Amino acid sequence: MDWELAKAMDDELEKVGAKRPRTMKGIEKVADVDTVLRTIVPWRLSNPDIVRRQSEEVLVKHRRENEVQLLKLLDYLGF
Repeated sequence: MDWELAKAMDDELEKVGAKRPRTMKGIEKVADVDTVLRTIVPWRLSNPDIVRRQSEEVLVKHRRENEVQLLKLLDYLGF
């Protein structure tokens, strides 16, 4: 990704008052929902092509890591 170009584009959008995710009220709630969904169904444990290529040991490792992330996320969200 060309970060300089992305920054320049974002700067121009800001100049004309365009709404972007970071300027939208309540976007953090949308981000929280997205994070919950990605944590419940992580791509590396739900994508059949990726799962097929991983050993059982690697899958168990990823599952344990994901469980830790989910617990931290739920704690952050107040559950």
